[in-house]
Amino acid sequence: MERETKRWIEHRFELLRNGKPSQQEWIIYVDPESRLPFRWETIHRVEGGIGGQRWDVDYPDTGPASIYTMGAPKSAEVVDLLVKPLAADVKRLLAGVVSAVWRCDRYHVLVIESSEDQHWSEGDTLYRIWRSGPRWRVEKSYGRVTRFGDALAPEDADPALWWRQKADTLRFVPYELCDGEWIWRYTVNTRSPTQEDIEAGAPNDVKVLVSIDKRRDRRVSGRDLEARAYGGASRPELAGRYRVGFLADVSADYRMAPGHEATADPHPTSGPPDTVLLEVRNLLWDPANAERSRRPWNVRPQIRRFWIDQRRGYLVMRRDDIVTRDGQEEVFTGSLIEGVTQSPQGYWYPTIVRTLKTQLLPGKALDTIKRYYYDFDAPMPDSLFEAD
Repeated sequence: MERETKRWIEHRFELLRNGKPSQQEWIIYVDPESRLPFRWETIHRVEGGIGGQRWDVDYPDTGPASIYTMGAPKSAEVVDLLVKPLAADVKRLLAGVVSAVWRCDRYHVLVIESSEDQHWSEGDTLYRIWRSGPRWRVEKSYGRVTRFGDALAPEDADPALWWRQKADTLRFVPYELCDGEWIWRYTVNTRSPTQEDIEAGAPNDVKVLVSIDKRRDRRVSGRDLEARAYGGASRPELAGRYRVGFLADVSADYRMAPGHEATADPHPTSGPPDTVLLEVRNLLWDPANAERSRRPWNVRPQIRRFWIDQRRGYLVMRRDDIVTRDGQEEVFTGSLIEGVTQSPQGYWYPTIVRTLKTQLLPGKALDTIKRYYYDFDAPMPDSLFEAD
């Protein structure tokens, strides 16, 4: 927030009951330079007015610079308790990844999906996504984004600006919407172009849009939001925070499904730096899946490894799906975050996500690249989140 010469960060919390506001709100005010809270308020909206309380926080001009100036001996052993390979820490990692999905704040993003052998200005699908708290709207490009003969962007072009201008020339259809209470799904009905359509100017390689049907899919509320990763469609908070492992009940206590076990390694020797490794093993794994993994769709891996960056909002920086073939571990699919950014409110998002071996061609496998271009200041009128 900024007003005249003052700047501060506001953290707002609202209590929900049965998915609906309870008229209670908490606000914590933080100094952006010191990162210290200087005020917090409680607000109670009641019939006939608003009540609440306010607390102001003062700090001394000087204070201890470290724990050693408070008397701790420098010879004391430092014990790292950030992560221990115990069940409690496994659950904490699982809870951190899942709940971080719903801590995301406010953004507008363009998501370009392409193959690794394409230029950054080429794409197969483009999504426009708006997110504001518990509400979101996803739109999908209609037809191919890049057509044969399209010119590539100049080498000195700004990718974010270039794609925003490109998006203005494309047609989009609604894909999914959440109004904060209900999730709405859309079905696009098409037909092949007739000769009459072509003579009227319609392209012969793009299907004609006949109608768009919407349906109210399900209600979302409270823990149900955390438990069910709806709204895929390349939404950035889901691209970087997967449904981790094989869970019997993620909404309760993160119990593992029968026949699975998970361990946490606070100091892995592989993977991205400054991450914690969470490994999930399927103890009942069928070796026949090793052969099926050559065509990995819907194949459950023998081992899943997740490298999680706790300091970046529990982003899963790398995911490996592994099978054992001829006594050797083999990664048959997975993903890697190759770039990140942070919103003004401090939330972390991926900017480039590589998904491994999504396109199987004779003699080789290609990766899919998703590039995310954010606008954290885009206007968010309520009409954006109303079902069309």
